[in-house]
Amino acid sequence: MLYILKRNSILETSALFFLFVISSIVSSIFIDSLPLADFYISFVWLFGLVYSFSGRGLNILQFVLISFFIFGLSIPFFSLIGLYDYPVGNLIAERNHIYIPIPESVLVESYLYISFFIWGCIIGFSTVKNIQITRDISSSNNAHLSLIFYLVFAIVTSEKLLMFLDLEQFGYIKLVHHTISFGASGALILILNAVFVILFLLLVIRSKDLKLFKRYAIIFLLPFVLLALVGQRGMLFLNTIVVLFLYGQLFEIKRAFYILLLLLAVLAFFSFHVIEIARFHGYENLSIVELLLDTIHNLIDKITFTASNLSLVSYVILFEGDFVNKVPFVFGYLDAIFSLSPNYSIEGILNKSYLAQHMTYLIDENRLFGGSTVGTNFVAELYEVFGGFYAGYFVVGVFLFWIFGYLLKRSGQSSFYVYLFYLFLSNLIYLSRGSIFKMFNKVTVTVLILILCLILVRFFLIKLRKKSENCP
Repeated sequence: MLYILKRNSILETSALFFLFVISSIVSSIFIDSLPLADFYISFVWLFGLVYSFSGRGLNILQFVLISFFIFGLSIPFFSLIGLYDYPVGNLIAERNHIYIPIPESVLVESYLYISFFIWGCIIGFSTVKNIQITRDISSSNNAHLSLIFYLVFAIVTSEKLLMFLDLEQFGYIKLVHHTISFGASGALILILNAVFVILFLLLVIRSKDLKLFKRYAIIFLLPFVLLALVGQRGMLFLNTIVVLFLYGQLFEIKRAFYILLLLLAVLAFFSFHVIEIARFHGYENLSIVELLLDTIHNLIDKITFTASNLSLVSYVILFEGDFVNKVPFVFGYLDAIFSLSPNYSIEGILNKSYLAQHMTYLIDENRLFGGSTVGTNFVAELYEVFGGFYAGYFVVGVFLFWIFGYLLKRSGQSSFYVYLFYLFLSNLIYLSRGSIFKMFNKVTVTVLILILCLILVRFFLIKLRKKSENCP
């Protein structure tokens, strides 16, 4: 902690902590209704977003907050400004086929837990926002790494292409959630996917050439575009953010880039919406103003539909005592590394502790057995550990950003750190719809162990060579 704070403004962090304490006291005394909770959680989110621009380039806090908005906080925000009305019974997840009413007091309570967690992220960010990747640009192995990268790219892309071609025969759920087994070759493909990520990260971190960065980035994202066509859009979303984050870290970004990025996103959505209207409804009788208003309404509708994941925090509170998990949900992914029980089954419910599957089982067991879940949420997983202890959510938020800063600084030092950093970054961004410990599974742990073994072998070989050179 002291090591980190020496590199940042202790005064700035102290001021933020003071503001957090004051707002926490105010929230605990006065926030007892949904409109006030909407205001408070929106204020914390907006404050964090504005503060994030004090960091360099495109930074981690911006991505975490945008992810939280898309997968949750857009509902209280749009409600606050009058663009969203809570359904009867606060059924904010009814379009996700969850029809269990949420009492207002429970929804308010869940908003406070999320607010405290975001406060932790903001203050944690203030301590690490100036940390940069330590880049090793002296390596002479880049040509060999590049050749291996292109070779692995061909294999990984071919596998994704086969998935796309098999989509009609097997269907999305079987291909993605039930994962058709290909034996040893399937395990090899999973490892090659991890190798592909490691090679990309090593190549872009070791290079100062922006043209090379763009080339590697486009090639890196192509397999995930194919995966998105299969139906798994999350990996494309995550890896695009990883590329943008690395771009912001490794190269100077002008403020105009933010505006251009926003305009492109708005233009893309507007274009897709116009095409949708023209295809299904026709737009001959719509004026430009009506078309724009319809586009805005459609955008809000789509975002709030995605944001229904926010309800999971409330449902964890409501279902407390009904779950049969062996370990707290937040550690469920770690525990599952040692389990051979299949997912989406009774055996999986009894022997694994995934919040997504336990929650779906309580809501609609047929949905679970069909290979689908309602998703998960990191703050919801934390509830089982901290309950109503608000400070716990705050501390976890701070701690996660400290770990991020540590891994960011060391990500350019070795393949082990660079892969660990990628796993942590991609799951940190997706906390509003995932879990930080989701980074650990049988494949990622196997890859990390293999990397450590290779590092140890290399270390002993170097030691033996030096010893032989010193012998007369």
